Amino acid sequence: STSKMENVPAWERQQIRTFTGWVNSRLVPAEFDPMDEEKLAQEMGPRLVDVVKSITGKETRLERGKMKIHKVMNYNKLLDVFKEEGVRQVGVSGENLFDQDRKSILALVWSWIQFFDVQEVVFEEDGKTKTAKEGLQIWCAKMTRGLVDPEIGKKFKRDWASGQAFLALLHRYPGRSLVDRDVVDAAGAAESVEDKIK
Repeated sequence: STSKMENVPAWERQQIRTFTGWVNSRLVPAEFDPMDEEKLAQEMGPRLVDVVKSITGKETRLERGKMKIHKVMNYNKLLDVFKEEGVRQVGVSGENLFDQDRKSILALVWSWIQFFDVQEVVFEEDGKTKTAKEGLQIWCAKMTRGLVDPEIGKKFKRDWASGQAFLALLHRYPGRSLVDRDVVDAAGAAESVEDKIK
């Protein structure tokens, strides 16, 4: 049978694999079945109650109906648990989960990773307390200095979305350059990232 991931770009397949692995790292220790990375978008809605319990330890009273309106209402109730924890889930709703919107679901998982893993890690630098995310931005800015916008730390999302920051890091890879300088400067960075992952 044809894999549901067959037509998904390589970089996105890797993201799905990584994010599914993170979700499973929470589900399995809580004695829930792991998710299938090829069915992440299909499973996230029905399994959201397990995800909420495994990550937050909280249980939510859900509607009994099986119609779309009941499912969307339940998904929104479960998403509200994360909001109450302080997670910013911008632009993601129960409708996205019901529609099995892969990009919205990946954005949702990323918001959990940032809040429950990355944001929780803090360290000291120059006498100031910084989060792991801030530390990663500082490291990326240092590693890519002279190759991309020096403000990469402040424009993290844009530079990663374009692929330019990732290519610049490959160019700086210790010991050998995996990417030519002209590729880093090229406009089609996202396509180049796809080639490098393949």
